[in-house]
Amino acid sequence: MAQPQSAARKQDKSTGEVVSDLWGLLKDYGAQETIDPVKRLGRFIAFGSGATFCWGLAGTMFALAVMRIIQVEGRRWFHGNWSLIAYVVALVITVLGFYLAQKQIKKGKTS
Repeated sequence: MAQPQSAARKQDKSTGEVVSDLWGLLKDYGAQETIDPVKRLGRFIAFGSGATFCWGLAGTMFALAVMRIIQVEGRRWFHGNWSLIAYVVALVITVLGFYLAQKQIKKGKTS
């Protein structure tokens, strides 16, 4: 059964209305796919920044602890020009820790 022509004309939209509806849909889709995910990422960025700061502080404190232990316990052997050994050992341990962390990060990305 065919619809009356008056009902069919009510469903027809003018070109301006179609363009306006299309523009509204595009704006809503753009906000949904770009702005909303970026807003949700803010929480992860905040937690990641806090964790980075804490791990950096912990690594620094660990390196200082190693250096002080070597200075105190090794003062009989490492005195004079040899006092630099404590700093070198702390630096080597820090670089080793950095290397192992980078290795684990790269291993996690490939898995």
